[in-house]
Amino acid sequence: MAEEIRRCAAVAEQLDVLAVRGLGIVGLNDSLLRSALMKRTDPLRARILLLDPDCDAAAQRAAEIRESTPTFAAGVRLAVARLEEFAGTTANLDLEVHLYDRLPIWRIIRLDRWAWVSCFDAQWEGHESTVYQITQTPAGSLWAGYRRQFEDLYAHARRVI
Repeated sequence: MAEEIRRCAAVAEQLDVLAVRGLGIVGLNDSLLRSALMKRTDPLRARILLLDPDCDAAAQRAAEIRESTPTFAAGVRLAVARLEEFAGTTANLDLEVHLYDRLPIWRIIRLDRWAWVSCFDAQWEGHESTVYQITQTPAGSLWAGYRRQFEDLYAHARRVI
């Protein structure tokens, strides 16, 4: 599945990511999408939503995964710092990073008409969750629901990059 996501990232016009820290998706050098995005020559609009490290939901999520709140928050801040560095080195990337303050439920990677979705729960880390691929269809209620969730969080999130 990772290779398919990278292939789509190489040609997509729009990337939306809803994550908690996003380190494994785009924050770190060896993350899922970073190398694919660095190789692009065509423009890409990327909107990344990460959990606000200072909100109550961050403390709750840290407790759920048995991590200290300061360590958890530091991970989000690291992702933001790494994305800020990344934004300055990739000319064809129109990157926005926003922080949301709601309890994380979904992890979403959307590239144009494809989305990969997994769930956060109190019993497991997000990367341990099963990932489902959803394709946009005219009457696709799951697609519409995930897109609506993303757009609502985006509309109420605080832009940091």
